[in-house]
Amino acid sequence: MKQRHNVYGYGLLGVSLLGLLFFYVIPLFYGGWQVFIEYGMISFSKGVRIYRDVFESITFRLALKNTISLILCCIPTLLVLAISITWYMDCKRKRRQTWSLALWLIPYIIPSVIVVQIIRLIFGKDGLLAFTKISFLDSEWAFYLLCFIFLWRNSGYIMVILLSGCSNIADEQREAAQLDGAGRKGVFWYIILPQLMPFIKFSVVMGVIGCFRLYRESYLLLGNQPCDEAYMLQNFLNNNFESWNFDRAVAASLILFVIMAIVWLILFARADREKEAAWKRY
Repeated sequence: MKQRHNVYGYGLLGVSLLGLLFFYVIPLFYGGWQVFIEYGMISFSKGVRIYRDVFESITFRLALKNTISLILCCIPTLLVLAISITWYMDCKRKRRQTWSLALWLIPYIIPSVIVVQIIRLIFGKDGLLAFTKISFLDSEWAFYLLCFIFLWRNSGYIMVILLSGCSNIADEQREAAQLDGAGRKGVFWYIILPQLMPFIKFSVVMGVIGCFRLYRESYLLLGNQPCDEAYMLQNFLNNNFESWNFDRAVAASLILFVIMAIVWLILFARADREKEAAWKRY
């Protein structure tokens, strides 16, 4: 029976890997190879020229800078917000109800169109804040609106991920720390938070993915030509696809892929070193 379940699980995993391979990996690297093809022959000068043009492009630099700024601004704020909510919910865990957790997940499951309509109702030209005479959608405020949307939509399910980690911590550890004189903050800071580090790292990965998924709300709210402060890599890629500049779009996608791969490798390598250090201590 166990062997049958293993075969079934490997089969499902194989289907997922095939989908990832055929719909993402192969098209990406095939497009990267086509960048070096000119008139049916390999031309490294053409590929180098395209990559140089992308790096020298003002719009690409602007999009890359704004995307990195969005990640650096949103991810730490998301973690602080989610950890704070987790600490509050963990203190109230005996009185925590399922419906209260579901309330935090409502922003995550709301369709993007409804989110955009709510933002326009509040921050639009004829919205509730029109009396401030601030152009929220056509100025640097657009960047902060995107940050607000990201935090509003993602803090709930990141909090649920962290709470699932808290549920794996034995109550005996909390009680032993309280007997030694630790308060609620001390128990959470020294007992719970260190054991949540794997869940926090996973939340960082999901948060970065959420930053790139934010393009749906950005496109519906600001269009494909937003102000300079809200111009992201997704806008750059989509504009090149619409103008049939496939070589530049593929080159930018590969550059983004390499950057993200290096970041993930650094994170996982650090996690492996921490595991080895923990095993040596014990």
